[in-house]
Amino acid sequence: MIQMNLQAESAKKHMSPTVWYLLIALATGAIAWCAMFIIVPLLEKKVYWSNEIFAWIHLAILGSLLTGAFGVMFQLIPIAFQAPPLPKKVAIWHLPLHLIAISIMIYGFLRMQFNLVGVGGSLLFVTTLLYLLQVYRSYKNANNKTIVHRRLWLPILGLALVMGIGIWQAFTLPGTGLPLLFSHIMIGVLWFWGGLVLVISYKFIPMFVLSHGYYANLNLTSGLYFSGIFLVAISSYWPFPGAPLPSLLGTVFALGSVILLLQDVRRIILARKRKRIVFPLKISITSTMILAVSIALLLLSTLVHSLHLGMIAGYLFYFGGMVPLLMGYSQKIVPFLYYEYRFSHAPDRKNAPLIDEMVPHLPARLAMNLYAISVALGCLLFILYQFIPSTLLPSIFILLSILGAIAFTILLVSLITVLRSGGKRPLET
Repeated sequence: MIQMNLQAESAKKHMSPTVWYLLIALATGAIAWCAMFIIVPLLEKKVYWSNEIFAWIHLAILGSLLTGAFGVMFQLIPIAFQAPPLPKKVAIWHLPLHLIAISIMIYGFLRMQFNLVGVGGSLLFVTTLLYLLQVYRSYKNANNKTIVHRRLWLPILGLALVMGIGIWQAFTLPGTGLPLLFSHIMIGVLWFWGGLVLVISYKFIPMFVLSHGYYANLNLTSGLYFSGIFLVAISSYWPFPGAPLPSLLGTVFALGSVILLLQDVRRIILARKRKRIVFPLKISITSTMILAVSIALLLLSTLVHSLHLGMIAGYLFYFGGMVPLLMGYSQKIVPFLYYEYRFSHAPDRKNAPLIDEMVPHLPARLAMNLYAISVALGCLLFILYQFIPSTLLPSIFILLSILGAIAFTILLVSLITVLRSGGKRPLET
């Protein structure tokens, strides 16, 4: 009877839904990379209001980054804060509805039917609130209520706010216009994404490099950062354009917080107990540094009103910072979750590979090197676009698309290889 109960319990165990969120996020990131070169000529011709650009931005931000963030959130709360796990059934309804809502939005943008965008955005907003409600039930019962736990609500507040503003604009309700669009962009890019990375870096980096006894001040860093971004986000409503006080103060506060973050990350790394920093974490730390630089450039571009600098900064923020950050953490999270599913309670767990050895080294390094080359070349393309002969541009676009697509494909195959490690999961004995 005991043996049958154990077998029944074992048969009910499944892979964490986080894995599927992350794989879909990376696949969508590959599509966004290839599609980017369709909109580059529009951007360089100063065509900023087009269906292709709107559709691409929401595919990249919502389809890739937000999907990945929800996947990470599924495990971050229970593991990092010692909280009850989220029910697996949450992902069964949330992930499909999440993808359907984004698809409706993108279709609406492509057809320039903003009512349809509003419908898709409303569905996304409702599914997000329901998902976050499940996360909150776990969050409030955490046993390890660190400063990161207490500050995580700040970027989440930004997510709810940016979604609400987006729906308001899609239905062209009173107040819709350039100032509200500017606030939508600043809250979405800098408050939510920049703030989320800032907050979770104080948990993920020390957790993955095994650091203890270091000094870091998330209270001060987050206080300066979110205050600064708030001032920048509302600066478009400032009635004295000749004296841009909120934008200037906000930029100073946010840049100060970025400097503090980099100093704290340095102290965390120096306090590590493990000498070697594994390859995925090197990617994540480097991406965090690039994000810090791109945030500074974005703030500077708003201060001097330079759209060209803003485009370069946005490119670095997404492709140089957020996407490789997702790639790096995926190479840590997917092996860990697969190990928990396949080996942690299995009879053959003594023969299990090390978690850091589960992602094939050579393919993963090849993928990240190809991706880094693609991003660097793409950045040069943005900077030197006007000096490149128009006859060469199509060939350059095709080359960059292929390089990036190969990089994403190799990484996805490497992560799928992890999910086949050790063969079928045996029953516990």
